[in-house]
Amino acid sequence: MALPNELPLYGALGNDFYLLEGKYRPSAIEVRKLCLPTAGRQVDGLLLLRPNSCSFDFSVINADGSDGGLSGNGLRCAAYHLFLTHPKELEPYRFTTEAGVVEATIPTKELVQLLFHQLAPQAPRPLPSHLSQHELELRVGCKFEHIWIVHIGNPHVILDLGHQSFEEISFDTRVLEELRKEESLLPGGVNVSLLSRKSESEFRLRVWERGVGETSACGSAAMACFLVSLHESYAPEKVTIIQPGGPLELAMTASGLLLTGPVYSISI
Repeated sequence: MALPNELPLYGALGNDFYLLEGKYRPSAIEVRKLCLPTAGRQVDGLLLLRPNSCSFDFSVINADGSDGGLSGNGLRCAAYHLFLTHPKELEPYRFTTEAGVVEATIPTKELVQLLFHQLAPQAPRPLPSHLSQHELELRVGCKFEHIWIVHIGNPHVILDLGHQSFEEISFDTRVLEELRKEESLLPGGVNVSLLSRKSESEFRLRVWERGVGETSACGSAAMACFLVSLHESYAPEKVTIIQPGGPLELAMTASGLLLTGPVYSISI
């Protein structure tokens, strides 16, 4: 088997993904070739949907051919694909992911809500013994209120600036780019988030994503920042997280974590 010549392309907050439905899993080489930038457009990866008895197995391959793990933006794109191509009666769409079962609904056109039943406020993990907060501050070039490691189906390092804004400080983006690939931090690389708290319920976020680089948005990073902030009592149960690509709404409900954000289809 081989990849089809044409695949649907979807976007969410500036993250673009091709989508393949079925049992075929392409090689890393095929995905790298598929996602080569064309006409100035950077494609972030390939979404894989495999139907099972009552849901869809969901996975992501990054543009560099590596495993993407959990993707909040990718899941919204997958739900929108099913909304456009499958009977409306299937809603809510159910996915099995590395973070457990996720249900998706489409409250209005091009807006998707994801309910993560098995994600709850999480205690951060300690930094590796060989790497201190002081050393990271020296390397990046600024002070952090906290540095957290969280794993929610993929790994995240959160560099918390507190109430400092991105415009108030200087930091070395080259170090953040290299940090996401640092095997000594976490094997296989890590998503690096720079978090600024504009207010108690509104955060700003920049993310250097493993397998991608600096990205316009990262849904799983937004969830990781929210969950650890909720655990540490730095956030209420509903927040807005603004990234360069736009805002995401996150809320902790009795049923689990609810993430809401826009999606769109892309004409090739």
